[in-house]
Amino acid sequence: MRGKSTHDNRIKLIIAGQGSGRGYWQVETTPALVFPGQARIVEIVDNRHGTGSIFLTLLDHSALDWKNLGNVGALGRWAGFEDELEKRL
Repeated sequence: MRGKSTHDNRIKLIIAGQGSGRGYWQVETTPALVFPGQARIVEIVDNRHGTGSIFLTLLDHSALDWKNLGNVGALGRWAGFEDELEKRL
């Protein structure tokens, strides 16, 4: 049996409540462990007057001292970078 890849992309419809007509699409792409270890939020909004808006949010780990692997953000960046480096060797 083949194991599930950590690089799978998933798209799932999340409905707010049965019959509400509200919801959103949850789109998951490469995990945050992969370099550069960022999370992204993309919101597509119907403005209800014939226009739409796109809102983008980018989140980085707080890793001021990347050499201090006791810091979770620094550890995440280091792990992602090591993974990316191995691909190139």
